Amino acid sequence: MLRTLLAGLDGTRASQGVLKLGIRWARRHEALLVGAVVIDEPGVHGPQEWVIGETGFMHRVNRKFLHDMTRRSEQILGAAALRCAEEGVAFKPLQDVGDPCDQITREAHRFDLVLLGRETHFQFGFGKIPDDTLASILRCSPRPVVVVPATFGGGKAAVIAFDGSLQASRALHAFEASGLARSHEVHVVSVAPDHGVAADHADRAVEFLAYHRIRAVPAVVASTDSPAAILLDRAKALDAGLIVMGVHGQSALREFFVGSATQTMLRELPVPLFVSH
Repeated sequence: MLRTLLAGLDGTRASQGVLKLGIRWARRHEALLVGAVVIDEPGVHGPQEWVIGETGFMHRVNRKFLHDMTRRSEQILGAAALRCAEEGVAFKPLQDVGDPCDQITREAHRFDLVLLGRETHFQFGFGKIPDDTLASILRCSPRPVVVVPATFGGGKAAVIAFDGSLQASRALHAFEASGLARSHEVHVVSVAPDHGVAADHADRAVEFLAYHRIRAVPAVVASTDSPAAILLDRAKALDAGLIVMGVHGQSALREFFVGSATQTMLRELPVPLFVSH
């Protein structure tokens, strides 16, 4: 069951969706919401100091940057704490210093889920453009990651993509273990060129959920079209509030997370995405 949520907050509009979803789930499951802000000190110093060293001027500049970043992180956590207090949600602030990906991944071992914005801006110098924190954490997180768009609705349906792969099975199990399935109308979508193969995959996922007293509706799609597009269309048709997927599946669903399709699809994602690998 869901007891703790680690929400990565970078103070941008993208992370407002993270806080919104974190509060919603923490209240629903009586869980602790931990707001994490990372001060990217390695990014402030940069590679140039390995070459020329930190001169007196650079030392003063970097010290000012770090002071401003620390003050900003305190403001972000303070605002989140106030919002959680207003919503009656237990909140714990967490301020780390170091490489954002390394710090969030290390902290993730202590919590049930990691919530990150669809666009992240943790790294120094990436205030206006997204950094690669999200992509890095998706590859190495020890816990499931929920990728959250800046704005999203409150749909009750959860759409699970299941292709019979090891990663999809792990994502299915992690989703059930989180307890989130019990507050959603669950739909299992299986896409394959052969109808029989897709039906077999869907049946296995639905049966697993049934053993845990979760009713799921199977959707079998025999198609060679992009599984990602089919999944997003199904989520839109159902007014879904969540999509569940495994990373790096062995079937055609693999293309959802590999290569340029990854950032394209994440950018178009209309609802939170529960990811496990």
